[in-house]
Amino acid sequence: MAFALLRIGHIADTMEGSDSAARDDVAALSTALDSALTHLRAVTHGLRTPNVENLAPCDVARRAADDFARISGDSVNVVCDDGLAPTPMPVNITIYRVVQESLANSHKHAGAASREVRVTTSGGLVEVEIRDDGVGFDADESPGAAPLGLVGMRERVELLGGSFAVESIRDEGTVVRACLPLSAVGTDV
Repeated sequence: MAFALLRIGHIADTMEGSDSAARDDVAALSTALDSALTHLRAVTHGLRTPNVENLAPCDVARRAADDFARISGDSVNVVCDDGLAPTPMPVNITIYRVVQESLANSHKHAGAASREVRVTTSGGLVEVEIRDDGVGFDADESPGAAPLGLVGMRERVELLGGSFAVESIRDEGTVVRACLPLSAVGTDV
């Protein structure tokens, strides 16, 4: 795509004096290619593995919340049990992605005024809870048609032997809960 954009720029430079319709077409094509390249870069940036190696669960949740706040401009309250040791990379990536997706969903769909991420530990498990005060939704309205983001979060968590739940009531907000074993091992997810 970058090569095509360069070539279009070259073609535009050689079209000096050509009819305006052809120049307009080349300019439109250049704008479309530039927009597509920008979008592609944003998508691939989101696919990168987050830099969460050797972090404790609270630090991972804070990083995801901070990244969200920087991009969206919305603040997030993070409440954590501090003092935990770093957890395995698959656990950290899953925590990051669950927080990231939950906050993104809240921003896009909930119209929430506040968001909170809470990380607690007990009995070898870490629980991550993401709560908002947005519009909520009624999962019973479309049974079997869970949004793709929720399905992906559930799969990530269950792959590591954890549990995943969503509680949402229309006009009362949403709570996403992921409970993961602190010692989960396996492939990066």
